[in-house]
Amino acid sequence: MTYALGLLAYAVLVMIGFCVGARRELLAGLQLRAETAEREQSLRIAQAREQERTRIAREMHDVLAHRISFVDVYAGALAYRDALTRDETRVTATLIAAATDGVLTLRRDEALGHLVHLTERERDAAVVRHRAKRDGARARARANKGAGAANR
Repeated sequence: MTYALGLLAYAVLVMIGFCVGARRELLAGLQLRAETAEREQSLRIAQAREQERTRIAREMHDVLAHRISFVDVYAGALAYRDALTRDETRVTATLIAAATDGVLTLRRDEALGHLVHLTERERDAAVVRHRAKRDGARARARANKGAGAANR
């Protein structure tokens, strides 16, 4: 009888061991699934941010290009106005240049305001690129202005 009781106790302990092992495997599997789900969620969030950032950039590019095209049309029309005096032409060109600079500054500030999730380094790089483009556009405008004056 003691032999049977010992065998029964041994069997119960083996069954408890199997249950504990199965529970540990289950918990490890659930932990792995939870970590995988968190990583996938983080990737989806990062992808959504990137898509939104791209959408905003495209929209801003379109709006800015539209506004600058109007400024370009007005500046081009100014070049063909012969009835204006030299001072009137200079004042009008200055207003057009100021409007262009104002639009660019406004759009840049809006862009940087909307894209607040950019890192400080990315934001600084974007500002430097914008300023380089703006300065290049101003230099081309001055060169065109000089060429237009030489043709008269």
